[in-house]
Amino acid sequence: MKLRWTAVVIVAICAAAVATDAWAAGTPGQGTWETSLQPRDLDNNGSADAFYDTALGITWLRDANVDIPGAGRPRAKVRADVALAWADQLVVGGYDDWRLPMMVDTGSPGCSFSEIGGTDCGWNVQTKEGDKVYSEWAYLWYAELGNKAHPCVEGPCPAQNTGPFVNMQMNEYWFGTFHGVDPDIYWVFWTGSGYQVYCVKSCVAYVLPVHPGDIGVPVVPEPSSYALLLTGMAALAWVGRRRSRSRRATTQDRNSPDRATARPAERLSIDPSHRSPHRQASVSAGLRLSRNAAMPSCWSAVPSSLD
Repeated sequence: MKLRWTAVVIVAICAAAVATDAWAAGTPGQGTWETSLQPRDLDNNGSADAFYDTALGITWLRDANVDIPGAGRPRAKVRADVALAWADQLVVGGYDDWRLPMMVDTGSPGCSFSEIGGTDCGWNVQTKEGDKVYSEWAYLWYAELGNKAHPCVEGPCPAQNTGPFVNMQMNEYWFGTFHGVDPDIYWVFWTGSGYQVYCVKSCVAYVLPVHPGDIGVPVVPEPSSYALLLTGMAALAWVGRRRSRSRRATTQDRNSPDRATARPAERLSIDPSHRSPHRQASVSAGLRLSRNAAMPSCWSAVPSSLD
C-alpha cells in the first residue's frame, strides 16, 4: 500500500512537470525571445501581463487576442477603424497610451512586393537595421521568435513559435500604419506565414497592442517544468533507497544468531520459490522502482502492479 501511494504521488509530480511552463509554449533556443522579451506585471498581481521588448523599446501585451467591444463576438477579428479606436482608449493596470504596432512604407508608396525579402511587402520583409525599425511585427516574428517565412497563403501553415504570448492566432494582425497613398488601406502581418501586406480597413484582423517604453514591474519567472521533473526524480531515488535499506534490514534480521537459535525451523524452511505471489510481486515492484529511479521518464518508473 505504501508503494502504491508513493507511486501515485510521483505520477502527480510528473504530471505537474508536464503541464507547467514558465510563460507559454514557446520554443526554447529559437530566436532571442527568452532574453529580449522580459515579463512585466501591470496590475500588481505578481504575474506577467506584458513583455518589455529590449530590442524595440516597446512593451507588448501578453494576450494576443483580447476581447474588443464592438467585435460582435468574444475574441473575434475586427475592422481597422475599430482596432485603432480600441487601442487608443485601452487602459491596462492604470497604463494608457497604447497603440498598434508600426511599420515603415519604404520604396514607392504602397506594396513593393518580394518573395525573397528586402522590401516592405511580401515575405522576409525589412525588420530592423541599427536603430532604424522598419516593422515591429516582422522583427518580433523573424528575429525574436526565430520563425521562417512560409508561402502558405493557399493552404495550411506550419506550426510557428509564439514565444511567451498567449492566444496568438495564426492569422492577420493589424498594424497602425496606413497605406502610403490611401488612408483607408492599412497594413497587416500574417503570423501564419510571416507575410506582410495591406488591406482595406473594412477587412477584419486580430489585434496585439504595444506601449512605448518599459512599463510595469519586472516579474521573476515561475518554476519551469524541468525543476518539477527533477523533484520527481529525486523522489524516485529516495523511494528506491528506502526500500533498499528496508530489504537489508530484513535480511540482517533473518540471519542474526538470535533468530537462528530461537526459530531454526522457520529460518531453514524459507524458500524463494514458496513465497506468496503477493510478496513476490511487492519485492519485484520495489526492485523495478529502485532500478528505474534514475531514468528520465517519470511514467517508466511507475510499478507495473498499478497497471
